[in-house]
Amino acid sequence: MLKKIFIPFSIILLLSFTNCGGDSSEEAKELLQKILQLVGIPQDIVVNVCQDNNRDGICGALEIQTKLTINRDDSIDNIWRKITSNKNGRYFLETYNETLPILLELQDASKVDYDDGKFTLYFNGFKTKKQNEIKEISILQSMIDGDYINQNDVKAIRTLNNQEAQNKFYNMLLSDLEININTLRRRGLGKKETIIANIKEMAEELIENNISKELPNRINACDLDEECIDKELNSISQELIITESEADKIYKSIETDDNNEIDSSEEDSTTESNDSSEENSTTEPNDSDDKNTTVTKANKYDDTKWSMDAVSEGEDNDGEPCEGGSDIWEISNNGQITGSITSGTVDNNNNVFFENRECQGSLNENGNGSGRCSSADGCIAEWTATLIEGTIG
Repeated sequence: MLKKIFIPFSIILLLSFTNCGGDSSEEAKELLQKILQLVGIPQDIVVNVCQDNNRDGICGALEIQTKLTINRDDSIDNIWRKITSNKNGRYFLETYNETLPILLELQDASKVDYDDGKFTLYFNGFKTKKQNEIKEISILQSMIDGDYINQNDVKAIRTLNNQEAQNKFYNMLLSDLEININTLRRRGLGKKETIIANIKEMAEELIENNISKELPNRINACDLDEECIDKELNSISQELIITESEADKIYKSIETDDNNEIDSSEEDSTTESNDSSEENSTTEPNDSDDKNTTVTKANKYDDTKWSMDAVSEGEDNDGEPCEGGSDIWEISNNGQITGSITSGTVDNNNNVFFENRECQGSLNENGNGSGRCSSADGCIAEWTATLIEGTIG
């Protein structure tokens, strides 16, 4: 009996793009089919995968994108294979130029607080002209392609004995990457700067923690003991998460590099422009100071009260169970957070900063908030907050 196959229209898309008017040199080239294998990244946060033809770091409308291609001469079995492969994280790419960089556009608005949760990972192109060549698309591979870590250094961590431990390791990488995106964007880094600095810092921490041998050996030694595995991964996660002080150093380093590239003539013109604007602003009287005065909050979250809950799993460095907790936050005096077990500040950009804790998180004007904290004893807690009293704004 002939199988009935129902194929969603959204995945039957033509992949082979050509320039308007055609190009005889391109037509003479061989059309290559390549395969991109997603590893350690959930498909439900993948927005797009493409070749970066103009190398601008964005999947443009005219750039070749990985969509499932159904050709006229494909058999039913071939069509079914492609659909099944796509569901398993395989993306088909048809291209005349295998060397172009590859972009993986992701969106995880539940974890990333900036740019609607969107961010992009960067990869090198394919190495050969072989048909159906497979390239891994993962956070580790992005580190390798960026020359921040060696291919041989990650062999053992890619092939852990316990598949559950393997999955948890990849989940940890993605979670820490997203936490670091918030930290670096909050510090003022741009979108691309954030990803490049993030991948670089995490790769360096993995190398320092001997990812090539000691780390995978310790995880493998846990065998099927989940508590042991969680303890090892929590320990390395502490190292991978970028602290506020580390983010400040990264920002200053990038700022210094940028300043060194500024042409001296541009500096002079900028200085002259700034001087003239300052003169104008100081010589013109301000008659509005004493008129139409409106009393506003120094911080939009002042005079509000929040219920905060923190959940923590696993064990600390001494083998004791990690504990969560609850607190009531009162916010006043320009964003000062006062609670019985936690304290800190919230700024007008919604960012929450805790005292004596490595934490990231934010509140929002809808009356909700969330974040993540790590402590010196090896415990990691996910926190949420809900407005229970007062008005934001």
